[in-house]
Amino acid sequence: MTAAALRHYKSPSTRRAQLTAVGLGVAGWLGAGGLVPTRLHVRRPEHGLPARLSAAAGRPLHVGLTLGPPRANRKPVLHLLDGRGVTQGYAKVAVNDLTSRRLVREEEALRSLEGRDLGSLRHPNVIQAGDWHEHRYLLIEPVPTWSPRGVDPGVRDAALRRLVGGFEQSEDVLASVPWWRALRARLGELGPTPLSDRLAALSEAAEDIWGSSSLRLGAAHGDWTPWNLATRGDTTYAWDWERFSTGVPVGLDALHYSFQSGVRLDGLTPQGSMTRLQHLAADLGEANGAHPTSGRMLVALYAIDLAERFVRHQQEKAGAKKGPIEDWLLPALEQVVQGDRGR
Repeated sequence: MTAAALRHYKSPSTRRAQLTAVGLGVAGWLGAGGLVPTRLHVRRPEHGLPARLSAAAGRPLHVGLTLGPPRANRKPVLHLLDGRGVTQGYAKVAVNDLTSRRLVREEEALRSLEGRDLGSLRHPNVIQAGDWHEHRYLLIEPVPTWSPRGVDPGVRDAALRRLVGGFEQSEDVLASVPWWRALRARLGELGPTPLSDRLAALSEAAEDIWGSSSLRLGAAHGDWTPWNLATRGDTTYAWDWERFSTGVPVGLDALHYSFQSGVRLDGLTPQGSMTRLQHLAADLGEANGAHPTSGRMLVALYAIDLAERFVRHQQEKAGAKKGPIEDWLLPALEQVVQGDRGR
């Protein structure tokens, strides 16, 4: 059972984690699980959450527990397997108000996707959602979590285009886009600190430069990363939909994928990955059918959105390893904004 849980663990977010998961899976399959130095034995209450999830699945289930890297929205994920070691689902469990809100958002997102034609893009369906001892939980169907040869870029990009095309699209100038106005409102709620004031000033400068520039708007997954995707043949499987939204500038998902890949998989520093985004700006603008300058605008919008989330959720305090955004994110944002002031 241990081997089955490790073999089907979601795509790890670093090369080292990938090798560790594979190694432990092989060890479990060979019966060497007893060599693991630390074990935790938990008594299974008759009316506990595993019992409720087993009832929802209609069969007794074994539970494996997964915890991701430290971050503000980290929550345990229960990997549910039947007696043959076959995955029957995954259950996310909230631990605080933030993670509870995220699970509600993900449930809403997944239900909005049900029955919608997204072509080669697949998502898990909701089996059950509810509360257990004041902890929100979300039980979803399993989807493949590994790409045998790595995430295929062509298949991945086709799925992202299908996601955008599966919902209503529109075009508007930046200053009038509800997504941007809501982001600026959240910036105003951060409170007066040197960091929030600096970020607010950069968002003001961005609107001065690009406020009358046109943007293409559509659906966005919100956390489009290698460890949230798997490709099999011409199909892309995506999970972690808690940041899904519509009316978002098209291109932000692609930028997020590139930035996170640079940091987690390509060995770049956060500074280096943000610099790479700036080099990709022109190509991104052309790919979205707009003037290359729009790519620089999208990089700025992405950086502002990421910075606002980082500050609001106190990601550094929660244990996120990228470091203070004053050292890597804001300097890159300033370069983009200052670079376009004289254009």
